[in-house]
Amino acid sequence: MVVRGNTATNHFARLQTPHLSTNDARTGCMRFRYFISGRTPASLSVIKQGFVTQYIFANGHKTEDHWESADLDVEFLGDKVM
Repeated sequence: MVVRGNTATNHFARLQTPHLSTNDARTGCMRFRYFISGRTPASLSVIKQGFVTQYIFANGHKTEDHWESADLDVEFLGDKVM
């Protein structure tokens, strides 16, 4: 997903994944890569919405000239669907 914040009227974008079946698992892993650059401040947040809504990742700085990786442990807290 590419977001050009200077062309968006609200200066943010949202990527929403489809519902994921947890198969009664209590924990899981999410892995992704990201690149943040530009003249204005930028940030990236990952929010898990399920039985409990919570921020599971936040980055408030630019990545300069390289991609960064994130590996997140996720607790499902008994959610049937995340």
